[in-house]
Amino acid sequence: MNVGNTGSQLSLYNSSGYQLTGSDYWGVSWTSSDTSIATVDPAVGSITKVTSKKPGNVIITAMDSNGNKLYFYYCIYQPVTSMTGKGTLLMGTNSQYTMAYNQDYTVSPSNATFTAASYFNWRSSNTNYATVESGGVVSTKNCGVANISAQPQHQYALSTYTTVRSITVAWWEAKCISSNCTSSSAMKVGSTATPTTVITIDKGKAICLQFEYRTDSSSPWTVLNSASYVASDYDSSILRNVTGLEVGSSGKALQIGGNNTGTTKITITYKTSNQFFSNTFNVKVI
Repeated sequence: MNVGNTGSQLSLYNSSGYQLTGSDYWGVSWTSSDTSIATVDPAVGSITKVTSKKPGNVIITAMDSNGNKLYFYYCIYQPVTSMTGKGTLLMGTNSQYTMAYNQDYTVSPSNATFTAASYFNWRSSNTNYATVESGGVVSTKNCGVANISAQPQHQYALSTYTTVRSITVAWWEAKCISSNCTSSSAMKVGSTATPTTVITIDKGKAICLQFEYRTDSSSPWTVLNSASYVASDYDSSILRNVTGLEVGSSGKALQIGGNNTGTTKITITYKTSNQFFSNTFNVKVI
């Protein structure tokens, strides 16, 4: 029930399904567990109306003259009346990104109850480029532009869809820009990493990886070096010194060192307020 609603009527029925009216149940009294959240009027009779006051959870109790009780549970919420998106988001192909409150959109009023992405319906303007599932999970496909929009799910909330982010999907690559490995199968400049890619590193040696992108086949490659890279989901007993660092004039990159022989999956994520790239592949230390 939304804040300010005065039309929620509660009625009592007998075991045969007939509504009790008037003198049938004058002995019933109605109470609210928190009158600052919701009130009832009238307080006696077979029918009452609930008026919501502020967001919160409240129990409305009906009790007859014999002390028998029925309980009605209400969640009073402040509906969303408007949404504001955060503009364009550049993403790499075959990446997955989750929309989040304050990260990708804001709402009004500021005290709205249901603001998380899971409380909204989502849609994409072009599923050839990007799709969006429940919870605001965006999956990119081919290069192009798709607008991701949302609509609150709750009754009395904003009834229209609002564009949250305009997704520009770009080609991108993870490239080795520095290496002191002797292995001929070390990742070469210009190669594209996929989940099945295996990068070979000599034990005790290291490589530096960097992402770059372009939005169409005729555009020059642009290096992503304005923020630090984050590595996750790897075996730290196999890899060492996995950290972002400056590589001379090349900008920021991710250093990966070989610690012990073995193979481990690794995920590299590059994220700013307007860019998101993520890559998962395998690293083999020999």
